[in-house]
Amino acid sequence: MGSSRHRTTRRLAARPELLARRLYRDAIACLESLRGLGLRIGIVGNQTEAFEAWAREAALPADVISSSATLGVRKPDHGFFERIVELAECRADETAYVGDRMDNDVLPALAAGLVAAHVRRGPWGRLQHTPPGAIAVDSLAELPNALASRR
Repeated sequence: MGSSRHRTTRRLAARPELLARRLYRDAIACLESLRGLGLRIGIVGNQTEAFEAWAREAALPADVISSSATLGVRKPDHGFFERIVELAECRADETAYVGDRMDNDVLPALAAGLVAAHVRRGPWGRLQHTPPGAIAVDSLAELPNALASRR
């Protein structure tokens, strides 16, 4: 019998409409605001090809949509963040990676030279302190202003 995580992944792959429920409620508005700032937007994470296909079909406001499944490397591997920089088509220090986990998102992004934004919500985001050098936001609604202030 498979683990709970694998059952969830199979269920989501079989029913793409469930994927939308995994997004924070303010995610789309955040992406639109970031785009309004003239930023190149990417959606890339440890996801399945099903999520990647759904994100494209849903026409999420993003210039780049990819997944660990397509990239062949998962967070927190340094190679994942190197691929993010390639996809962003800019320097590492001009690329921001947004996440709620220190071990998977924020610390490896910082180590790869990216701008790291720590979303302090959800179980991981609230339990872990934002390290020096990272941006801290309590919601995605705060992210556009936080990134704009670093330009």
